[in-house]
Amino acid sequence: MRKILGLTVVLFLLVACSNAFASDVTEETLTTQQVQNIKVEYVYNPFGVALSSTEITRIETTTTKKVDGKTQTSTTITESTAYSVWKGGSLKIDKVEGTSNTTSDDGTVSDSTFSTVYEYNDKGQLIGAKGEGSTTTTKTKDGKIESSSTSTTVDTYEIRDGVALKVKSVTTGVSYGPGDTDDREKKADNTTTVTYEYEMRSGSWVVTKEIEYSETLQTDKTKIEITKTKVYTRDENGVITGITMTATGKQGQVTGSSNGEISKIIFNMKDYTAEFTFDSEVGWYLTKESFEWDWTGEYPD
Repeated sequence: MRKILGLTVVLFLLVACSNAFASDVTEETLTTQQVQNIKVEYVYNPFGVALSSTEITRIETTTTKKVDGKTQTSTTITESTAYSVWKGGSLKIDKVEGTSNTTSDDGTVSDSTFSTVYEYNDKGQLIGAKGEGSTTTTKTKDGKIESSSTSTTVDTYEIRDGVALKVKSVTTGVSYGPGDTDDREKKADNTTTVTYEYEMRSGSWVVTKEIEYSETLQTDKTKIEITKTKVYTRDENGVITGITMTATGKQGQVTGSSNGEISKIIFNMKDYTAEFTFDSEVGWYLTKESFEWDWTGEYPD
């Protein structure tokens, strides 16, 4: 097992509170270990021509992170299968599907399924692709469910120069409080939209920018909006030479209600920083992310 420092994606679910003061949020990746196995199978006709292939990939990743000073360890096992068939004179990828399971020492378990299907014309030319997935997450303590969530994802692709490029990914989900499916109460509706921008470098399309917008609407009417913009700097061959990320955000926190009217105060995201580091084995990865929520002094209608 070799040590790999990997790119981490952080999702903060911020719980509303009635205290009007800034709070710090910091996450740092400490270590990541990864084991990968790939199994490939080909089927040939009597003339030695490959008619189909199956590629099965299994990746087990163990990550240790520090979130607001607390160390957390999680293990993710992802298994995916890519199917290719004979189309238009050669093998073409037809479908990719798989599962992912994450367990954490804080009692969190997350299970996901995903698939991408590719469409070709009668000449074997790629004309479309679509992706979808679903995730269920549960956190337990002493055998009891503390919280859970469900979500679905739809990916949109564009075909450019015969290549399927993912240009948009939309995830919608619901977060719940304690209890199982029969007695749990909804806590929030969540939506995350990611768009991708590409440029042609050295004959290949490469991602140059990702814009992620997330929105959380809690049942007490608290609303949290965060936009993150990640920019990739690349050389003329498309190789990444640097990554920067900026973010803005706002949340309206509920302070109370009277006679059917809800009172809120507005917090803005402040002093956002993200640090990326280059490793010779895996390239660029996110090292640290931090920001504050600062009361603006506003009392919206």
